[in-house]
Amino acid sequence: AANATVTYHYSQSTDEVLDFDWDAQGSAAIGTVEGGLKQQFGDKNPQPTASMAKIITALVVLDKYDIAPDESGPIITIGAKDIELYNETVALKGSNLRVTLGQQLTLRNMLDGILLESANNLANSLANWAFGSMEAYHDVAVDWLADNELPETVIGSDASGFDAATTSSTSDLLKIAILAIQNPTIKQIVSQKTANFPGYDKISNTNELLGEDGFIGVKTGYTGSAGYCLLFADEYSIDDQTTTIVGVITGQANSESRFTSAEQLVESAKLNLVSKKVISKGEVVGKYETNWGEEVNVVAQEDISVIGWSDETPSVKVSLEQISSPESAGSRVGSISINDQTAPVTLESDLAGPNFIWRLFHVF
Repeated sequence: AANATVTYHYSQSTDEVLDFDWDAQGSAAIGTVEGGLKQQFGDKNPQPTASMAKIITALVVLDKYDIAPDESGPIITIGAKDIELYNETVALKGSNLRVTLGQQLTLRNMLDGILLESANNLANSLANWAFGSMEAYHDVAVDWLADNELPETVIGSDASGFDAATTSSTSDLLKIAILAIQNPTIKQIVSQKTANFPGYDKISNTNELLGEDGFIGVKTGYTGSAGYCLLFADEYSIDDQTTTIVGVITGQANSESRFTSAEQLVESAKLNLVSKKVISKGEVVGKYETNWGEEVNVVAQEDISVIGWSDETPSVKVSLEQISSPESAGSRVGSISINDQTAPVTLESDLAGPNFIWRLFHVF
């Protein structure tokens, strides 16, 4: 048998200080899907979420009724309670989509209406349909928050975020944006500019940044207590590598400023992201050592480049298997991983095994 030792080490100066373009108004956070939160600005305490809470509603419902991006899902028949919710939403001047008694909508229709037009009435109708009551939805959502390690998020009395008691921190909201982008159905929905909806010619996404400079979502929000808000995601590529920048902006004075602020913050983030070649094909990343004094290097079989923040050292994981002699050069003995990229590692030369003299003196 041979003992495995990881010898790989990637070194890089981390003296650089990142500079993000953010003004003093409101709060914000920025990061990437791959690396999570990078930096926060302004008040870090929980604040009203407004309609950004609808992302939570969609994720919780899809945990129970998972549908693929090209699926319609179950049929939902609009009942008297849904008409009541629509009328209440209109009376409160909340965002809404008109529904009629007996109307049949698919789960996909409901999600489109909630995430594009930000219909409060549909968010509450969907929560009631999926879980039987708003109270039951609340209980499931609380458990979901705990399961996803979102301790700074609180669900209020509804599923739309209209209730100011629904609050979250910018760090938790950034995690929620990551969960949304990692869900293929939600990612596909929020990246749409328009969608078909029964009773309407088209419904339109309230996110004005879609399709500009890599923006693919995620969700707008506004209430008097929350101000104008935005969860955003932007796909950015360098040297054939792609990362997804995610962030949140809250407490803006008007609709335009949330979009302008997001654009500025994303552009400054892109200036702080660099492509790094971390692994070269043939590079030694470990070795095997034996009791009889033989050593064999382990080498990577592919180049790996990643996009990362210029002040960070990529996290590298080398996994080597337990092997026994004899073993031939080129045999796969494990892998090396960086973020979501993995490359095989192999023996650089033969592992021959102990000779007769060594065996003779080590018979036991």
